[in-house]
Amino acid sequence: MTLYNVLMFLGLVVMIGVVVKGFWGVTRLKPLEQHDSPQSDAAPPN
Repeated sequence: MTLYNVLMFLGLVVMIGVVVKGFWGVTRLKPLEQHDSPQSDAAPPN
């Protein structure tokens, strides 16, 4: 592999990582917000 191919591959991996982390952040925040309301109403966290 040439240096250019290695750099392109690393860039692609970083882009995928950013997208996956962003997607996980969005999917994690929504359930947490939904779970926080019922939990705080039923029993406040310690």
